[in-house]
Amino acid sequence: MSKHMGTCGRAAIVPDDIPTAITTKHLCSLTLDETRCLPEYLHACFLRHPSVLNQLGVKERGAVMPGLNMQIIKETRIPLPPLDLQRAFAARVAEIDKLKALHRAHLAKLDELFASLQHRAFRGEL
Repeated sequence: MSKHMGTCGRAAIVPDDIPTAITTKHLCSLTLDETRCLPEYLHACFLRHPSVLNQLGVKERGAVMPGLNMQIIKETRIPLPPLDLQRAFAARVAEIDKLKALHRAHLAKLDELFASLQHRAFRGEL
């Protein structure tokens, strides 16, 4: 799923367990042939692949609210490596996402500990 008006550059993979949804005209919903392209790979292409981003950036339309339409998105040339490489890429992305979540949890704990330290310091308990 890709937002095509207003905030270009947002894309998401909708999990299979999400029930049928009604979307607005400002979203493009893509269904993939997963024997050719994995959702995780396409998602990464829309968010980070330089040639894909360049193609989309050149084709954005609208002065006030730049946007894309389904035709532009479908015409975007996506480099497709073999599925085994896409799977390896998706596995690495999943590992990185887990590490990022762990990192965010550690940062939250550090913020909590720092707030506790400040509280104790200002009460003269150190």
